[in-house]
Amino acid sequence: MSQPTRQLSDLTFEDIRSGVCSTVSSIRQRIPKRICSHFNEIPLTLAQVRKYCDWNWEIELWERPLPDGMKGLTICEQGVFIVVYNAKEKDPRVRLKIILHELGHYLLHRRFLESGICAWAGNEWFSDQSEKEANLFALMSMVPDKQVKAICTEHEVLEDRIQHLRDTYAFTREEGVVRIAAYDGHMRNNSYEEMFEQFLDGYTMP
Repeated sequence: MSQPTRQLSDLTFEDIRSGVCSTVSSIRQRIPKRICSHFNEIPLTLAQVRKYCDWNWEIELWERPLPDGMKGLTICEQGVFIVVYNAKEKDPRVRLKIILHELGHYLLHRRFLESGICAWAGNEWFSDQSEKEANLFALMSMVPDKQVKAICTEHEVLEDRIQHLRDTYAFTREEGVVRIAAYDGHMRNNSYEEMFEQFLDGYTMP
């Protein structure tokens, strides 16, 4: 029997800090070598991602209307990975984020997909490990560390950094916090703690 998903209010500062850092480490260890050298170095665009999907015979990219709460999904049929994104989503920045999330599943969790398990992107961020990995893969591919560093240099206040990510990349507040938390090489521990406390203060349960 699967364990129930932990609510955000149940998490401690150490939960999110260690969870984000360990997930980044896991991604770097498991991405194929040809992808890893570019991961989190070059910001990906929607045109580049579409070109990659067209070039890769294993991937088909579909635009389809999906049920409410489902942003995208990936299924494997006869060796082909079908990445579907929600046709109802018109913002190209959000479409990019959804497709990158699903490509994260393709790159990191293909054995599960090949076994018949369907991966899909919804609204839950703090769920199982595979979702954390796919979420972080998408965010870090859209906004590499060099850009996060520039944002943190330009904006001293945490909320201004988060707002920049929301305005520029259509991140949610949760995504902004997680992306900054993943930028662990330039953040002091007290900055993490302050960030997490503000995150909890500003979070509204659905």
